[in-house]
Amino acid sequence: MADVRFSNGGDIYFNDWIIEKARNKFGLLTYAGWNTAGNTLGNVISNGIILSVYKNKVETINSNKIYTYYRLI
Repeated sequence: MADVRFSNGGDIYFNDWIIEKARNKFGLLTYAGWNTAGNTLGNVISNGIILSVYKNKVETINSNKIYTYYRLI
């Protein structure tokens, strides 16, 4: 999910919605809400590619959960 609503950071209400709706799916979720649309899309697309290639590895899912939690915080 690319959060590009605001030009300088993520949307708090969108973050709350993601946490509520996708709580158990963070292992396969990508999220970014950076200061530019280019940074946001680049982060989400590259993370999505990594997940699609390594999606069957437990280490990848656990690492991505931590990576996603940090970005949401």
